[in-house]
Amino acid sequence: MPPLFPPLSLQAHRLLYAWLWLAVASLVGAGVFAGLVAMARTPIIQDLLPGGDYFRRALVGHVILAVVVWFLAFQGGLWVLAVDDQRRGVMHYAPTAWIGFWAAVLGVVSLIVPAILGWGEPVLANYIPVLTHPWFLSGLLLFGAGMGLAAVRTLWAVYRTARPVTFIAYGAGITAGLVLVSLFCFLLAALS
Repeated sequence: MPPLFPPLSLQAHRLLYAWLWLAVASLVGAGVFAGLVAMARTPIIQDLLPGGDYFRRALVGHVILAVVVWFLAFQGGLWVLAVDDQRRGVMHYAPTAWIGFWAAVLGVVSLIVPAILGWGEPVLANYIPVLTHPWFLSGLLLFGAGMGLAAVRTLWAVYRTARPVTFIAYGAGITAGLVLVSLFCFLLAALS
């Protein structure tokens, strides 16, 4: 029986570990924000935190990192595993893969700064709560663009793969398509 995932090149390994480090770092950051949420409700300490309603701002940071960034960054790692069949020793569209990853990282940094410093007003919407601050919104846009680029790369790699497509690559193509549809719906909601 062939292995579930084919062997990866060194460059694909690096990209895989980069996505997984981003996913784990987002969970660590979510834990920090969970502590800030608790401190924002603690007498005396709550007066030392920035902003008037720091509880909700820290809650936005916690949810964004614990749900949105964690799931999508982990999915980025799964996409690398699924489409970078390295029997030929070349990673599919390597510059595009790294540009998508670094755009996502810069987006996450831009999401964290306003949440920690208490900038913007919190909008506690389901699934993707936001802070109404330009840094946060640009970070969300940059993270979405990075994930969108990774999803397009995955779809293109699945399309270009020799037939028959493996079950894992087929699943990666479906999830990449779903991420692109959700990003498009999020864009339509933001525009309206």
